[in-house]
Amino acid sequence: MTNLFIGNVEPDGYISGDKFYEFPDAKTSLPIAVTEFKLYTAKPVGGTSIRFRLLETMNDGSIRANSEYPDGAWTERDYIPGSGVTHVQIYYGHETDTATGLMFIEAPPRIVTAHGVVSSITVSGNKPAFSSKLEIDVDSNAERVMLFDRLSGELKHNLLMKNNAVASSQDSHSVTVILPLNYSQSQSLTCVVVDDNLEYSGAIMDGVQCEISDLTQR
Repeated sequence: MTNLFIGNVEPDGYISGDKFYEFPDAKTSLPIAVTEFKLYTAKPVGGTSIRFRLLETMNDGSIRANSEYPDGAWTERDYIPGSGVTHVQIYYGHETDTATGLMFIEAPPRIVTAHGVVSSITVSGNKPAFSSKLEIDVDSNAERVMLFDRLSGELKHNLLMKNNAVASSQDSHSVTVILPLNYSQSQSLTCVVVDDNLEYSGAIMDGVQCEISDLTQR
């Protein structure tokens, strides 16, 4: 796959917070174009490194530091640009590090398909498998939960609570639904809860947003 690393800032320097400081033999990459929510993998080339600091450029031109990764010896790091990130600079080598370059590639996708209610799922391997996770708590009288893509109208899930739900208490049911990653990036779901017997009024919640979940960590 294509190495997106195109060279270092000159003169040499390092990133601290959201600032760049000149310093001999410190290595910081030139800005690398990235696509938000894609998975990238970085590796030091030609030696070792204990630095991995990120400076992100946003689509409005602002700069922010990413403090997710502490300093420490590393051989491979995964990175997912958040919403609005267009470029990233990586400080990967100080004067004591021996790394001479950086491998920064778009990681191949891992497709995970899940249907219905998921109570337990494990994905093996070293690469994260990101998806959207939605936990739904509903009244024990509810019998059906339907999830719609609010833009396309597509029915994503039609859950029979009485048959499939895991009872979390006497008065409520709880289910966990796994969806594609894009449903964690915007409020793009509509949730409808109904009683099949029409004994109770239905309920609707619009603009539902899932949370990001790494299925390898479940």
